[in-house]
Amino acid sequence: MIEERGTKLNLEEEKEPTKSSEVFYNREMVLNRDISVSCLQVAQKISGKKMTICEPLSGTGIRGLRYEKEVKDIEKIILSDLNPKAVEKIKEHIKINNSRKIEVFNKDANLILAENYKKFDFIDIDPFGSPVYYLNSAARSLKNNGFIAVTATDLAVLCGAYKQTCLRRYHSTPLKTKYCHEIGIRILIKSIIEEFSKYDMAFQPLLSFYKRHYYRIFGKIKESAKHANRLLREIGFLSHCDYCDFRAISSEKIENCPFCGKKLNYAGPLWIGPITNKNFCSKVKKDLEKRQYEEAKEIISLLEKESEIKIPFYETHVLAKKALKDSPKLEKLITKLRNQGYEAEKTHFSSTGFKTNAPIDFIKKSF
Repeated sequence: MIEERGTKLNLEEEKEPTKSSEVFYNREMVLNRDISVSCLQVAQKISGKKMTICEPLSGTGIRGLRYEKEVKDIEKIILSDLNPKAVEKIKEHIKINNSRKIEVFNKDANLILAENYKKFDFIDIDPFGSPVYYLNSAARSLKNNGFIAVTATDLAVLCGAYKQTCLRRYHSTPLKTKYCHEIGIRILIKSIIEEFSKYDMAFQPLLSFYKRHYYRIFGKIKESAKHANRLLREIGFLSHCDYCDFRAISSEKIENCPFCGKKLNYAGPLWIGPITNKNFCSKVKKDLEKRQYEEAKEIISLLEKESEIKIPFYETHVLAKKALKDSPKLEKLITKLRNQGYEAEKTHFSSTGFKTNAPIDFIKKSF
């Protein structure tokens, strides 16, 4: 018997669950679920009503079970999985946990979404691999002013290891850099925005983060062609210099580096706006504090601080190597940049990384 935050599962825990596992429980995703619980609670308070939820790729059912147990004012939760063994396990777990608000179906994810046109206030898409195969159906089954959470685990594709796959799947060119995970998240957000815009719906990202083997994005939906058009105008490119490590996100590609003159590489199209909303993040952090989910709170605290710096993060050891200097202590470097009037914060993407709006030449001089 497994127990997570008071929710019980009748399963044996696998050390390394894989796609071939019949029904698996992944301990690595506890943090993901902790943050999701608080995001959903904040979303419920924003909506001001009881919410109907769908998780079309439910697996063991742990996520939906935790939503029912830990989030206030839930009307109903629809759980579904194509694997009949998973469905039987979910039913067993419903009985074990005395759940009353959950309905279970043995259906394909896209089918369960398609059968519920504009029925859901919140949809949670948590696949093994890419979420792009479910976005179209999700767009049609969400109510106006609804919310959606998306997980992606195909990080090798989004980070540039398989460029052609990324082009096919996300219609974007990735780029292998030390900050490729921020690029990957921006490509994913771009794809979500484009998919929802087909239905005159605007997807506004509220909270985005990277952890080990996955990306997680939480956002709000608004039925508005005008708002969707505004978001589409914030899709552009990342330009990167391999020689001096300059980077910039802008509506158009930059051909040559403004600091060293070298020809730049690029990634995109991708989202060039904020990947996290500071106000939403602050509310999630407060909810996590009440629950005493410390690891989740630490990540959200970093997200809150770095949220308003759009320039992708830097790695101290990479810049030190290019500047032919020793790598400075991160706290001292951040303080030095702030003292010169620039924004500078640690980043959740890397323990040795930081975000700043200072120009690259000034950053190197600060080492």
